[in-house]
Amino acid sequence: MAQASKAAAAKRGLELKIHSQLWDFVNELVEELKDLELGDSWIRVNALHKNFYEGQVNPRIGEEGHGGREEARGKAKKAV
Repeated sequence: MAQASKAAAAKRGLELKIHSQLWDFVNELVEELKDLELGDSWIRVNALHKNFYEGQVNPRIGEEGHGGREEARGKAKKAV
């Protein structure tokens, strides 16, 4: 999801260097596409990513969240 969002930003001539810029860009995409599910997916994916690296993600929840990641990635790619 992050890489697809960065690619969409790059196509628009933007370089996202820090995490907050990525969040801002995804928020812009949500508003532009009028797609609140994209924002929800981004939040879920970010939480899964964080909890994975902190070793706190439940494997079952991680697997369920994986589908949201794929959906969000597809939406971000459409913006490219």
